[in-house]
Amino acid sequence: TGRKLTAVIIVVAVVASALFAWQFLQPKTTPVAAGTGPRTEIPEKSIAVLPFENATRNADTEYLSDGISEALINSLTELQQLKVIARSTAFR
Repeated sequence: TGRKLTAVIIVVAVVASALFAWQFLQPKTTPVAAGTGPRTEIPEKSIAVLPFENATRNADTEYLSDGISEALINSLTELQQLKVIARSTAFR
């Protein structure tokens, strides 16, 4: 289990780093012209962490998938230039 946990942590770190880099390398979006469609005000640099699925089907490890999502949200919230979508909104 120690190796599996280490592997999961490494995978999560790589995914978080990739998402972070992708977010900042995206070109700036321009607002939608009036009357061309629905307009949603989304901060330019925002991210939502989606829930991880417990692929082991072992109920005893369910806390791990929830904990990884929560840890990512908490870590990303530390970045002042990034708006993190609330867990309750992202997990719907």
